[in-house]
Amino acid sequence: ARDNIWQDVFVTKVFNDYSVGIDPSDDHTGSLSLYPNPSSEMVSLYLNMNNAMAETEIGIYSLAGGLIKRITVQANPCIVTVSELAIGVYVIEVSLNGFVERKKLIIQR
Repeated sequence: ARDNIWQDVFVTKVFNDYSVGIDPSDDHTGSLSLYPNPSSEMVSLYLNMNNAMAETEIGIYSLAGGLIKRITVQANPCIVTVSELAIGVYVIEVSLNGFVERKKLIIQR
């Protein structure tokens, strides 16, 4: 019975000393929020990251991959005018310090 106690202590010590998996502080998944989506005139983008006030590149792409619009902002949240876009589905891409996230953007009227 004593061997099991030492095994439990060893396993607990290993898991407490070494993190396994992804560090939550480095996890940027789901960091980009769009509102409203679907949109017609403007869309607000919010980056849920520590350095989100840094220079941020925003690109809007067609589903075929063609660049429709590119802007650079330093505000969080920021508002992007989309009234010139035709009704349809687009991909919005945000790039910040090597981090890139893409979301689907729907334009309706």
